[in-house]
Amino acid sequence: MQKPTFTDRLRLATHVTATALLTATFAFIVSTAIAMAASEDAASPDTDEADEQSFVTRPEAYEQIVKAQDYIKKQQYEKATKVLEKMQRRLRLNNHEKSLVQQTFGFLYASQEKFPKAIEALNRCLELRALPKPTLLNIEYNLGQIYFATKKFKQAADTLEEWLKKSKNPAPSAIFTAAAANYQAHRYDRAAKYAQDAISRDKSKPDGWLQLLLASQMELKRFREASATLQTIVSRHPSRKTYWIQLASVYAQMNDDARALAVYELAYQKGVLNESSEIINLTQRMIQQGVPQKGAPILEGAIASGLVKPTQDNLTLLATAWQHARERDRAMEPLARAAQAAKDGSLFVRLAQIQLEKEDWTAAARSIERALKKGGLRHPGQAYLTLGIARFNAQKKKQAQQAFRQALADEDSKNAASGWLAFIEGASR
Repeated sequence: MQKPTFTDRLRLATHVTATALLTATFAFIVSTAIAMAASEDAASPDTDEADEQSFVTRPEAYEQIVKAQDYIKKQQYEKATKVLEKMQRRLRLNNHEKSLVQQTFGFLYASQEKFPKAIEALNRCLELRALPKPTLLNIEYNLGQIYFATKKFKQAADTLEEWLKKSKNPAPSAIFTAAAANYQAHRYDRAAKYAQDAISRDKSKPDGWLQLLLASQMELKRFREASATLQTIVSRHPSRKTYWIQLASVYAQMNDDARALAVYELAYQKGVLNESSEIINLTQRMIQQGVPQKGAPILEGAIASGLVKPTQDNLTLLATAWQHARERDRAMEPLARAAQAAKDGSLFVRLAQIQLEKEDWTAAARSIERALKKGGLRHPGQAYLTLGIARFNAQKKKQAQQAFRQALADEDSKNAASGWLAFIEGASR
């Protein structure tokens, strides 16, 4: 089964949160709105007459709203629906009472996860503007959550942003909900803004919030900001390989290869890099960054422990690391093993070059002979030329001349071979 992505986890978490929170919150909002309206002091002193009238709930309407709410709590949804529909038919409702009915319909539909109908009811409730402002704000926030739960991310983001403008001191979690909605709506700039705001207001800085901020920064290619976010995440979870690799990748995107390598090296030291491909990648990076003397022992140890298989490519890489580290003696053994496993003789030619540098003429000649026997060389004339040089220095002049004559067949080695033959013939006179 494929592992869920960050986006999948975000959607699931928000859907579960929205469903659970909405059913609990609506009950509170409805009862609070009724209580405020029923009290004599529901309207503030500076509220105009029209607003005061709109906040009046008559006893018969109040009784039916409470009755419908009780049915909803008992999950008797059909009975609740009939009560509310009967109110709309038989009672001449004022705007405040209409708002309470639509609000209760919203609660009813949300309780059944009939979110599209809940959205319609709550929007009608908000359009009437006949509830206390705190209640309207709560409804607006919950409407944003329902939009999110139904994957209407643009509407969710717009609704939640509008709600934030009206809220004096919104909770960090509410601000993060706006960030999540904007992220799902592909508004990464706004998502990063709200995620950063939410994180700055919450001392605990939840991991999910940091991850959304990081995801937004990566989408925006703000790699410097992303590196700072990742440093925070890595410091919290030093054993999580994914974050180390992400941090190194971000530095690579910034063309800061030195820091990328430093991150990989530190991850290795902490035991986080424990896969063959990761050790190979680390060794390659160390060669590229001019520190092969660090990479070679790491790869050698991994091969010895069995973590990295001694394949031709891996042994060749180890030999390359030792060569770059100017450790020719240590390069020869893995290179010889790689040459034996190779399909052509090119690695034996490379081994012979090291042996020539060490002036081990006999070994060099033997390696070239094995290279030619395997075949598949791109420049066989050069191999014969090298063989002639090795044999000449090994005091095997006749065999050297034989090799040089074979080198004459290749245009790349023809002139050098002719020179060597002339030199040998002249020295023999």
